[in-house]
Amino acid sequence: MQLEMIFISMKDLKKSLEEKLSIWRKYEKAIEHYCSNSDLYNLYSLLIQAAMFSEKGISMIELQQNMNKSKYIIKGIFEKIPSDMIVIKKKSNFKFYSLSLEKLNAIILEESVKSITKSE
Repeated sequence: MQLEMIFISMKDLKKSLEEKLSIWRKYEKAIEHYCSNSDLYNLYSLLIQAAMFSEKGISMIELQQNMNKSKYIIKGIFEKIPSDMIVIKKKSNFKFYSLSLEKLNAIILEESVKSITKSE
């Protein structure tokens, strides 16, 4: 009985992760158009992952570790992202960052509508 429950739970987890992976790939493909360089793409990607997989977001220290860049360079890259797309949560003395998936979805939808109307 317990093994069956564990199996079902693992199956559900696998399905959920596969769905999130599919959505994440859609977002990654969508941001390619807005990224002038790999650093900007990497920051967008990390912020999307933070929005999808973390309740709090990603800290500046984690961004520095993942991007292998200084805090000041990352702040410069942040300036290339529209401020209304960046979500900042404060916990104690720390800031945690993520990307607004609602805004990203709106942009993806708008781009889809534009491409449909162009083809007509």
